[in-house]
Amino acid sequence: MKHFKKIIIGYIISIVCLSACTEMDHTYKEFWENGELEYPASVDSVKVFPGKNRIGFEWQILADPSVTHVKMYWNNKSDSLMLPVETGSLKTIINDLKEGTYSFTIYTYDGKGNQSIPYEITSKVYGETYQNSLYVRLVKDAYYDEDENLMIVVWGDPVDETSFGSEMLYMTENGMHKVLVSPDVDTLKFTDYDVASGSFNYRTAYLPAPMALDTFYTPFQSVTIKGPIRELNRTGWTVTASSWDTRYPNTNANPRTPEMVLDGVVSTRWVNEISPTQTDYPHWIALDMKSTANVYGVILYGGNINESPSMVTLWTSEDGENWTSMGTYSMKKQSGYQYFEFNDPQQAQYVKIECTAASGGTKNVSLYEVGVYTR
Repeated sequence: MKHFKKIIIGYIISIVCLSACTEMDHTYKEFWENGELEYPASVDSVKVFPGKNRIGFEWQILADPSVTHVKMYWNNKSDSLMLPVETGSLKTIINDLKEGTYSFTIYTYDGKGNQSIPYEITSKVYGETYQNSLYVRLVKDAYYDEDENLMIVVWGDPVDETSFGSEMLYMTENGMHKVLVSPDVDTLKFTDYDVASGSFNYRTAYLPAPMALDTFYTPFQSVTIKGPIRELNRTGWTVTASSWDTRYPNTNANPRTPEMVLDGVVSTRWVNEISPTQTDYPHWIALDMKSTANVYGVILYGGNINESPSMVTLWTSEDGENWTSMGTYSMKKQSGYQYFEFNDPQQAQYVKIECTAASGGTKNVSLYEVGVYTR
């Protein structure tokens, strides 16, 4: 009985093997009858050049003379482009693309219609959204230096590593001149600037990728060139202060009242009240220019003494009641005039200097002269 079972099992295994071999032979027979599959050489060394609503490609075709054309697909193969192959390399530009990220699939084909293994690559296409996100590089200051007879432009920090410079247009006696300002330049001096023009235009240039097809620019900005500093005539001005030293009521006895900052003498000064009450910081002094002026900044003479302020906050006003801060500035402990420029010129009749800290360990303040300038 056992011997009979072994015969039956062997018979079944033989049938299964025979069936399997028959199916395998059929598969391979079909394969060989249809011929071996052929794959043309794929594209190689693909370079991508993103641009504004377009993108460029460059690639090599490996040494395969059978390749007759290349086909590219994008947008999930809903868009395509067919290109004939005439040489070993190809270049093409796809235009009218919406801004965004694209995946491209590239095939080569031979004369028999055989298709290569796909080559896939992803790249961005740039447009208005990208361009509107760009920042123009700041111009911190631009003024005409009368002593040196040249225009000086002081630039802010570089805006972005993809910016390769700012294009600046300014007038000379021979017409418009263009210069590209590198991001690593912080100050430029121009000897050929036409002072009569009074301004220049500039924009910042960007390349969003190392091999971008297009340069992107910010809108042009106009910068007014500040003329030479011109101190306003102080005749008729009045002045008041938070306090002053009243120990010398006689003007012949070295007075230290607020009026001393307007007398044009750097050996006389304003000092806060010391006796009978010594007042603490902050101390302030305010000028009434009696008429509105276009104010660019303030001139202070502090002196090389501990009572000279080390920090001042400058204020302007048109009515003497509503004040606008022009910012807080550091003042050097030294003899000589120091100039403090506002970020923007102000229409003002009143100017206040608020001294917030002394140069030395003292409660007292001392200022010799106070002036205001325009340009």
